[in-house]
Amino acid sequence: MKAGLEIVQPAGWPAPRGYANGVVTRGPTLHVAGQIGWDAASGQFPSDDLAEQFALALDNVLAVVAAAGGAPGDVARMTVYVTDLEAYRRSRAAIGAAWRARFGKH
Repeated sequence: MKAGLEIVQPAGWPAPRGYANGVVTRGPTLHVAGQIGWDAASGQFPSDDLAEQFALALDNVLAVVAAAGGAPGDVARMTVYVTDLEAYRRSRAAIGAAWRARFGKH
């Protein structure tokens, strides 16, 4: 799928961390939605832990991306919704580790 992402950064702006101010794409565009922290093979949620569900949701997103011929570096944007802000705050370190394990600094 290699869409080719061109990062757009105004001259003199500091390099962003974990996002891009602008991205120009070429080629096919895949939109992925509705991915949740479940095991797709069993249809079950193997854990009630937010960070573990986040990791599984990322795995599910990347499975769809891979099925289209893409890779983690091809992901241009991701929106994450959480229902428990305090659980998110408590899990930030584990959530960050799950992200970096799959996407690196992208």
